[in-house]
Amino acid sequence: MHEVCVHWAYGPTMDSTNEMPPPPPPSSWSAEQFVRKETLSPALSVWLQVVLYLAGTASALGGIGAFMAASAAEDFFSSSFASIDDWVAAEDFYTTSLGFFYLLSIAVFVLLIVFLFRAHKACTTIWNGPRKWSRGWTVGAWFIPIANAIITPMVWVETDRIASARRTDGRVGEDWRQVSFNKMIVVWWALYGVGQTLLFSLGGANSEDANLDDYAALMRVGGVGALLVGAASVLAALSVRRIGHALSPTSIG
Repeated sequence: MHEVCVHWAYGPTMDSTNEMPPPPPPSSWSAEQFVRKETLSPALSVWLQVVLYLAGTASALGGIGAFMAASAAEDFFSSSFASIDDWVAAEDFYTTSLGFFYLLSIAVFVLLIVFLFRAHKACTTIWNGPRKWSRGWTVGAWFIPIANAIITPMVWVETDRIASARRTDGRVGEDWRQVSFNKMIVVWWALYGVGQTLLFSLGGANSEDANLDDYAALMRVGGVGALLVGAASVLAALSVRRIGHALSPTSIG
């Protein structure tokens, strides 16, 4: 009777046949169970690519419109059959396209910073050793005049090397520094810089001092710049896709 009361009040007695095994010691637990794996959001990667492709298309259309405006201006002054309406329509086309591009550029700029920051953080899952560029550079490098043209792509290249290096048991070895870097990053950055510089010609084409020859020449130079920026946007999207795939939850997980 006493054993029945004890059993009812406290549960079964701890005899040799009912003894529960002790929990495993902490030393046998895997440390990976307590480490959160940082990954790169596929949605962020996809949205950034979409915005880059849209921006590249808008820039390319603006470049085509600039060439059309130059030709329409020459036709208007050289032919009695040419209408000024064609010239005005071409001007409206390139200004609208480039206006849409600069509007999208704001979103591209913000998303690129967020993407690079998240990619740098995700790389800590596969490589937690030292690297040249800390996480702060993924944001700060964009805001340093002149130097940002060199530092920012270097941060991208280092991140791409870690993300693309060969992994063993989900980890990257010391040899990631010898991995061939993604040359699209350098080409993208160079094309964008040159293209934006040439785009300033469009302002000179519409100045009061510009004659017809100046207008046509400067519009074509600006058109080339817009096409280069469009090509840079495509290469940037491909570079984002490469890093995004390498650091996705499926790849890291």
